[in-house]
Amino acid sequence: MSIEGMQAFRQELNSSEVLQAAVKGAVSSDGTIDQETIARVGRENGFDVTVSEIDAAFKQGGELSDIELDLVAGGMATRRHGIPKVV
Repeated sequence: MSIEGMQAFRQELNSSEVLQAAVKGAVSSDGTIDQETIARVGRENGFDVTVSEIDAAFKQGGELSDIELDLVAGGMATRRHGIPKVV
C-alpha cells in the first residue's frame, strides 16, 4: 500500500465507528498494540494494509486523531523514544 492508501485507511478509521471498535480490540490489557489485528481490520474493509505499514505509521508520529489517542491512552506500554510497543 502506498502512503496515500495508508492515509485513506486512517481517514476511514477516523470516520467509522465500526472500524474504531474493531481496532480498539487490537489493544491488549497490558497496553500493547497488535498491529496484525489492525492490518487485518484494514484488509477486511478493502484496504491493502500490511504490518510494516502500520508500524511505519506509528513511528512516523505527527498529530494523532481521537481514535489514535484512545488507542495509546491509559499508560500504554512503550519502547524507548515513546514509540508504542507492538506485538
